[in-house]
Amino acid sequence: MQKAGKFAGAVQIIKFNWPYYAVSLCTFFASVLIQFTSISPWLRYCFLAGGIVALYFTIASVLVSHWIYDRSDLYQLNWLAAIDTKPDSPVANVHAGLDETSHLLRLRYPRVESYDFFDARENTENSIERARKASLNASATPMVIGKPINASGTIFLILAAHEIRTEAARVDFFKGLSQSLLPGGRIVLVEHLRNLPNLLAFGHGFLHFLSDRTWRRSFNKSNLSVKNEFPITPFLRCYILQ
Repeated sequence: MQKAGKFAGAVQIIKFNWPYYAVSLCTFFASVLIQFTSISPWLRYCFLAGGIVALYFTIASVLVSHWIYDRSDLYQLNWLAAIDTKPDSPVANVHAGLDETSHLLRLRYPRVESYDFFDARENTENSIERARKASLNASATPMVIGKPINASGTIFLILAAHEIRTEAARVDFFKGLSQSLLPGGRIVLVEHLRNLPNLLAFGHGFLHFLSDRTWRRSFNKSNLSVKNEFPITPFLRCYILQ
């Protein structure tokens, strides 16, 4: 596994997003305390329902994060068997500063270079800053969205590209990466989707993800086609782009 400890991945998600979990738990406990007040019963029931919903998403998001980051095949990388990649070709791993996979990819590919597209002017969420501070790899090469990187046979984007929030920037991003591909190369994108499983797991947090339709529109505008795709758990999808 990528991390030490059976629950390390879930714990890390809590650390990155602790304000959300703190608010959810406070909401639940407040809804319980309100039950001992003299306000009308229907208001007490409404507050209690809201508190139960907040508690549900707190528990659900932690359990699903544990499944994804500690129990699934995501960091085992066995899903790479579905990707026809020459083992000796150069590989690029592109991220927003939280690099948890370059060291794993190097166990399978001898030539892996890590790239960081983080831009403080665009990526302003506090959770991203907390995640960057916890990165396992601080030696990534800075890159500019829309500009090519070193020629690569495979470019990995693992749970990172959704941080590029506008479609115009995503299209520039993919165009720059496609110019960096060697003949026959591909881009491997792994992402949560804005869909029902992620809604049930993360509540309104699923709005931070992009829908399958949105991704495909960005692919098409970047002159990229989906060669193959498959799920990695019900909450993650892998797209192989050419």
